[in-house]
Amino acid sequence: MDGIGIATAVLRGMHMAALVSLFGTLLFSVAVLPEGARDRLRGMLRRLALVSALVALACGTAWLGVEAAEIAGADSVAMTLRAVPTVALKTQFGVWLLGRLALLLLVLPLLRFPWVGLVLAGAVLAEQPMLGHAGAVGGGAGAQLIASEALHLLASGAWLGALLPLYLAVGRLSHEDAAAACHNFTPVGLASVLLLAGTAVVQIGALMGGLPGLLGTLYGHIALVKLGLFLGLLALAAANRLVITERLAASDAGRRSMRLSISGEMVLGTAVVLTAGFLATQTPGTHEAPVWPFPWRPSLVAFADPTLGLELAAAVGAAVAGVALVVVGVAWRRARWPALGLAVAIEVVAMPYLDLLFVAAYPTSYFTSPTEFAATAIVSGGRIYTAHCAACHGAEGQGNG
Repeated sequence: MDGIGIATAVLRGMHMAALVSLFGTLLFSVAVLPEGARDRLRGMLRRLALVSALVALACGTAWLGVEAAEIAGADSVAMTLRAVPTVALKTQFGVWLLGRLALLLLVLPLLRFPWVGLVLAGAVLAEQPMLGHAGAVGGGAGAQLIASEALHLLASGAWLGALLPLYLAVGRLSHEDAAAACHNFTPVGLASVLLLAGTAVVQIGALMGGLPGLLGTLYGHIALVKLGLFLGLLALAAANRLVITERLAASDAGRRSMRLSISGEMVLGTAVVLTAGFLATQTPGTHEAPVWPFPWRPSLVAFADPTLGLELAAAVGAAVAGVALVVVGVAWRRARWPALGLAVAIEVVAMPYLDLLFVAAYPTSYFTSPTEFAATAIVSGGRIYTAHCAACHGAEGQGNG
């Protein structure tokens, strides 16, 4: 990735981070903040929303300029300025981004009305798919991808965008009100996580190219980084809800731990958004030839063998049972050690048979022909050609006779 590509990805990520902050701040002020604490934090949250909107405007304008320079191949500021009107008015990206910036300007005077501002901020955030790969797909598949990505972004805004307001609330409110805000945030966070997971499945199917695309393309590698950051976010969020919130509700001693944990979430959340900015600048995995990185690949061929299929099915069933025993052991304290011990024993016995799920592979195992012709098609065509020639020769012989 060259310098202008990095600048585009960074500006895109900062623009999205500011939009996420704007939406999350407004949502926090109307749906999470305890009723009795709203007067104390209303002014601060309004200022935070204002700063988020202004940063989004600045980064969005800069993003438009850098994108115009890249599209026009500009090598000077003057050439870039000449290209901006054309890109802004005559490309899908420019028209949608210009509309977003105009809508952001409309949001600014309406921030004193949180519900109105929230609806407009949600519309601004949900517009993002039209600026990326989803907006270029078209048809029914494109509409499905646009809807899933819009929901994905709104869920990100509801969760990640509300973290800074939550951090400020925990620091400024009494420990009882701070704990109440954390409790109120739980359903918002849980709904967001479920929505993020569901919409991610749709996007992976449409853009990733399956497991080969995930493990064998740059797009997939960036997605794996994003997934790792997301799992870290989940771990911190679970610790907040299950451990630290109860400690905060009991006394003021949990305040520092909660703010520290939320700070970690904010850092990881910002990294997720910036990583998504880099991801959006890459060619989707479905449009690349994946280079398979392992000497083996998954295969279900063994299930078709009458003998091996039974062994493999039994091994898979045993492995699933072992995982179930681990869950039981974690959830049921009295049966913990017997369940975990039995699970380990089952997995040790089943593991060697699971080798049947893998076959030898090469870096080119998932390459596909650009002409859609495969070796099997050529062999089949050779047989048809030979049979056709034989039939033609036979017909000629009968005609001569």
